Amino acid sequence: MNLFVYVGPHPVHAAWAGSVNARFLYFRIFRSSYLDLVEHRSRLFRAGRKRAARAMIAYLFPKGDVVLCEGGTPLVESSLAKGNRGKMLLIAADPTFYQLHSMKGTEKEYWKSLLEEIDGVIAVSELAESDVKAHTSCPVGIVYPYADVKRYTSVRSDLGSTRIVFLGWHTLYKGVDLLLSAFKIVRREVNDAELFVLGDGPLRRWVLNQNIKGVRAPGYASRPEEFFSRASVYLHPARYDPFPVAVIEAMCSGLIPIITENVGSKEIVQKVYDRLIVKTQPKEIAERVIEVLNRPLKDKMHLSSMAMEEAKQFTKERSLAQFTKAFKTILSS
Repeated sequence: MNLFVYVGPHPVHAAWAGSVNARFLYFRIFRSSYLDLVEHRSRLFRAGRKRAARAMIAYLFPKGDVVLCEGGTPLVESSLAKGNRGKMLLIAADPTFYQLHSMKGTEKEYWKSLLEEIDGVIAVSELAESDVKAHTSCPVGIVYPYADVKRYTSVRSDLGSTRIVFLGWHTLYKGVDLLLSAFKIVRREVNDAELFVLGDGPLRRWVLNQNIKGVRAPGYASRPEEFFSRASVYLHPARYDPFPVAVIEAMCSGLIPIITENVGSKEIVQKVYDRLIVKTQPKEIAERVIEVLNRPLKDKMHLSSMAMEEAKQFTKERSLAQFTKAFKTILSS
């Protein structure tokens, strides 16, 4: 039996798990994550907690022949669920491996010991793959997430507008602070520019409190394509983002994407135009936005058309086929 130990789950990861008939298991088996329960006071304490947790999971849940782990957060729970004979495949779509670069001492050793439980990794981009390979030698396959291509190609961006869109969780990793800093620079040069900040997250209140002229932050949008159809540029200035589906969704609608170099979608965006990938510096981000907004309409139409052509490949059918193939290949290696 296959198990999917999830955090969200992300709809794409849920579909992948469904394609291999996995049983869904929420990672927060206890009142808080097992990672919070394990205090690093002594080896004896950790061993005792681990034995108790193993016994509880063995009693409450069946073991999985293969455990699909959604990112780094449920690593402990997934390793316990796989038991001594199962295998664990991790979906690398969160900052876990990126964060390992800056970890030190016992914290890093603890996480590296958890990674030893992994038997294979599904990475969502070449960026994610490179970070995984820096910390583990297990087999890695790349499977790109999918977008609802039909839904987002049903609308067209307004290339004559000076509106910009961002869609994502409001965190420092997603670069919402860089987004606002860059937009303030844009407004000095393009005084009718507007920015739609879509989504929610821990920094949403901070975004609202900035009171920047031209910024609209409606929060969660059930139909983001309605905002895509009113804009010409999609901006994703993340400090790190393995593969944000929002970039592909925006490209499907004909928005011209501008992203930072630590966004996994860069391997797709560079096929459109490599100058659309910038460093994580507000000034450089703003300069590129201004450059694109001031381009002749004919040039913007060309970039928009190329973006759509690249994005239309990211269908659900293709992604599921790639996932099941990678799943079988990694398990047989």
